Amino acid sequence: MLSSDAARQMFWVGLMHNGAAGGTYGANGIWQVNRRGAPYGPSPHGRSWGDIPWDEALKGPGSRQVGLAKQFLGGYPWHRFEPQPDTAVWADEPAARGEIRPAAAGIGHALRVVYVPQAHAVTVKHLAANAKYSALLFDPVLGGQLPLGEVTTDVSGSWTCEPPQKKRDWVLVLESPGAAEK
Repeated sequence: MLSSDAARQMFWVGLMHNGAAGGTYGANGIWQVNRRGAPYGPSPHGRSWGDIPWDEALKGPGSRQVGLAKQFLGGYPWHRFEPQPDTAVWADEPAARGEIRPAAAGIGHALRVVYVPQAHAVTVKHLAANAKYSALLFDPVLGGQLPLGEVTTDVSGSWTCEPPQKKRDWVLVLESPGAAEK
C-alpha cells in the first residue's frame, strides 16, 4: 500500500466509521519535524521512519487527497454526521475482503456518505423504504464527481451500488431530496 493510500484511508475511516470530528494529513517527515539535512533519526525504540524533510512531505499525494476530501465534505453538513457502521456492507457479503470494510456516516435517513475501500459493489442499508435518493460517486484520489441521478431503495430500505471503473477505493453519497440542509 502506498503511503498516500494509507493517509487517505485513515482520513475516511476516521470520519465515517470512528466519528472523528476532523482529520489531518501526516507523513513521517511532518510528524517527525524532519529538517533538510537534519532528520529526527531513530525513535527511542531504535527504528527510523525516514528522512523526508517536512516541507517535501507536506506536498505528497496523500496531502492533496485529504485536501480534496475536506473540500468535498465541505458541501455537506459533515459536522452533523453520525457513524452508521452497520449500514454499508459488501453486496456479496463475503466473510472478509481485507482489513478495511465499507464505512458509513450520515444524518438519519436523509444523508448517507459511504467510504468504500475497494472496487467492489456495496449495499447501503437502513435507509427509508421505497424512497428516492440522489446518488453521487466521489473519487477520493482525483476529486472527480459522478452524479448517478435518482435511485430508489427497496422495501427494506436498501440499495446496491456497483463500483466505478477504477480499481481502488471510492465514496458514495445518497441524499434524500430536500431532507438534509447544506
